[in-house]
Parts: sequence; C-alpha cells; structure tokens
Amino acid sequence: MSEVLAVANVFMSGQLAGQLTRCKTTYTFQYDKDYISNKGIPLSYSLPLQHQTFSNDALFPYFTGLLSEGWLLDLQSKTQHIDKNDAFTLLVKNGHDLAGAITIELSNLPEKIR
Repeated sequence: MSEVLAVANVFMSGQLAGQLTRCKTTYTFQYDKDYISNKGIPLSYSLPLQHQTFSNDALFPYFTGLLSEGWLLDLQSKTQHIDKNDAFTLLVKNGHDLAGAITIELSNLPEKIR
C-alpha cells in the first residue's frame, strides 16, 4: 500500500462499519471486524461483507455516489474551497449530511486537507 494521506471512519446507522483510506496512489476500504462479527449490512453489492481489504485506483463508485450533484456540489465546492473533482475531501467534509444511513468522519486530518 502506498503512503496514507487520510483515513475516514464510515458509519452505518451510527455503528462503525469500516475505514476508507486515501493513499497517495490508491483508495482502500476495510470493514470493521466487529461490524462483520455482528452481521452488519453490506454498504453495497460492490462492497460485500468480507475481511479482505478492498483496493482501487480511484474512489469507489459507491462512495462517489453519495456526493451531492449539480448546484449543491458547486455550492459546497465554492464555499468550502474544495476542488469539485476532489471527491474524497468533499465526502469527508460533508459526511454528516449524506443521503441515507451512512455518515463519514475523518479519523486523521492532514494540514493539506483541512
């Protein structure tokens, strides 16, 4: 795995479901062991419950699908001074205002992402 830039905790209905990690060249998602043990609900069909880490060169489509679109994306990008193509930062900055039962909180926040 390449250099870790940021880690975000992903919650399903308030329960820690896993961690989404932004690395220098990849993104990873790992379900929390307790979430799996308690037979938590998979976040999506593309991210089934498993102990193995998911890895992708781009942010997983499930997570990009949680982002705002259209005028709201433009507004968030402008008011928060975040490039609207920086899906990870937009996701964690707005992680308490997502549709559905998912919330996302940054676990560590490097200076350049603040």
